Amino acid sequence: MNVTLVRIFATYGPRGRPDMIPRILIENIVNSKPIRKFGEGTATRTWIYISDIVSAFLCALKNPCGGFAEFNTGAPNSTTLNELIACAEKVVGKKAIIEQCEVPPGDAHTVGHPSYDLIKKTLGWTPKVDVEEGMHLIYQDYMTKLDQCLAEDVNEMNVEDKEDTVMMGVKFATGEEEKKTDGEEENKTDQQESK
Repeated sequence: MNVTLVRIFATYGPRGRPDMIPRILIENIVNSKPIRKFGEGTATRTWIYISDIVSAFLCALKNPCGGFAEFNTGAPNSTTLNELIACAEKVVGKKAIIEQCEVPPGDAHTVGHPSYDLIKKTLGWTPKVDVEEGMHLIYQDYMTKLDQCLAEDVNEMNVEDKEDTVMMGVKFATGEEEKKTDGEEENKTDQQESK
């Protein structure tokens, strides 16, 4: 049996986990919410965009290796928290509100930088999306979803307004309001004549 293992690292992108820092940065900066920054911001991660990870698996599926094969994915550079915050600020066009916090016990400061030389040589895979482009794609996706939510809210409001308008239109179309008014005017006229 042929077995190929593709090792992934810190993967990010639209619809990613809400507790991962790329999504937190974009959403909190857009909404002017504070970002909890642990330590000096020098901790590193190797961020790989979701489409690059999918591409790595497709390469492995289309080019099966005999027996057992193991490949790392990776990116050209690791990114510090400070660099990722600055990248998010650039993408959104707005400064982040930073809430400085102590580093939690056991938090990994530096994650080893993976080498993807083997998968590049064997399967021809290389990452295509850099961190800034990836963060921009997350921002675009988030803003699109915000616009859709706003449009849905407006549509719901319009439906309610339309219902009110229809009810009023039915009354006027049937002449209920006019008949009532005409009757009131006739009563007033009769009362004045009797006086």
